[in-house]
Amino acid sequence: MRTLAAALVIAAGIAGCSSAPAASFSQGNRHASRPANLHAKRGSTAVASHFKFGPLGDMAASSPSDVWAVGSDQGIKAVLVNWNGNAWQNLPAPAGVPQLSSVAAVSPSDAWTAAVTSAHVSQIFHWDGQSWAAGPSLGAGPQVHLAAVAADDAWAVGGTPSGQPLILHWNGQSWARVASPAPAAGDYLTGVAATSSDDAWAIGTGAKANTGFIEHWDGKAWKLMSQGPPGATLTGIAVLNAGDAWAVGSVQPGKALIMRWNGQSWSQVPVPAVPGGADLDSVAVAAPDEALAVGSTSAGRPVSMRWNGQAWLQVPVSISAVSTMPAANTAGLVSAAAAGGSVWAAGTRGFGGGGVVLRWDGTSWQQQ
Repeated sequence: MRTLAAALVIAAGIAGCSSAPAASFSQGNRHASRPANLHAKRGSTAVASHFKFGPLGDMAASSPSDVWAVGSDQGIKAVLVNWNGNAWQNLPAPAGVPQLSSVAAVSPSDAWTAAVTSAHVSQIFHWDGQSWAAGPSLGAGPQVHLAAVAADDAWAVGGTPSGQPLILHWNGQSWARVASPAPAAGDYLTGVAATSSDDAWAIGTGAKANTGFIEHWDGKAWKLMSQGPPGATLTGIAVLNAGDAWAVGSVQPGKALIMRWNGQSWSQVPVPAVPGGADLDSVAVAAPDEALAVGSTSAGRPVSMRWNGQAWLQVPVSISAVSTMPAANTAGLVSAAAAGGSVWAAGTRGFGGGGVVLRWDGTSWQQQ
């Protein structure tokens, strides 16, 4: 998924994320403020229908009543909001953090976020339902992406400053580095999704081969499973079960790409033509006949496509503009998430217009 904030980066201290004590993360490292419980009764902190915060870059859902979205207000102040089934609420981010680039959630009391701290290094934080606890500080490198399956099963992927792909696994006690079979030096990972302890997928970009690739975790090791067409960039991945997964991106700027896993192999599927072209940034899958991909057109407008079990079709999507800037024609959707049959999407209203969240009602997108 492509974030609208400055790219997060992973740093030189990453080597310590294996078994070195300095890199491990225990539940006891608490340093953040203690906001009210996410599912407490909403009061004056409830978000109004027109969001007054910066663009949103990632979202995650553990259930229809627990949806998270993160981003940054002009790279100065982190944005963190949560849906409890009744209303959206702005929440305090980890202390001293101006940017949040990724989020993953197991429950309202078990969530992760990846951040860029005020010291300009990437760091992982954990939410236990009451407060944020600091995880490993990863330094400078490509953006970090997260996925979580259970309290003792989460993934973080990205790249190292030395040009190596990065995969970290959380086992309930600490983060440890896991080997990646990425094709070549300079490759890095751009997304991760998981459904169980032996079924996880990661996508990446080959810096030298100039094409995207897909890896799979079978419970024992990561294996290279597929490469996209030449020039492909993969930016989003979603998994329904062991036999149904989707990856999206672009073959070249303005030419959207969708690939599908059928339990045996990955293959490219036809994509609806968008006048002027479009890039897809994220995909969410709710059922075998219900998946939605989101992104932006080459003209800087949001775009959405829906899988109905037979084919991908473009579906209308609009974002009400609140920007008064002349260059406001830059709205787009950069992330999607699904849980319990519900699908959500997040992005920006346009230059200077703040963030936006949409919810799919089964036939159309509804702005929140």
